[in-house]
Amino acid sequence: MFDTTSAGVGELAEVAYFDLYPDNDNLTFEGGTWSNYPYFHQKKVVAVSSMERGLFILQPRIGS
Repeated sequence: MFDTTSAGVGELAEVAYFDLYPDNDNLTFEGGTWSNYPYFHQKKVVAVSSMERGLFILQPRIGS
């Protein structure tokens, strides 16, 4: 996840991450996310899905 507050000046700060497929860190699509959905009415909830691993509902704790 990136903080896009300063995107207008070319800066993106990584604020969180979730490794959906820790078995493989290669730069291939194998085991990666199929879809991400951060647009819920309830803020700070993100859905991440994968064909191999299923659906994950995440609630990042940024700044905790």
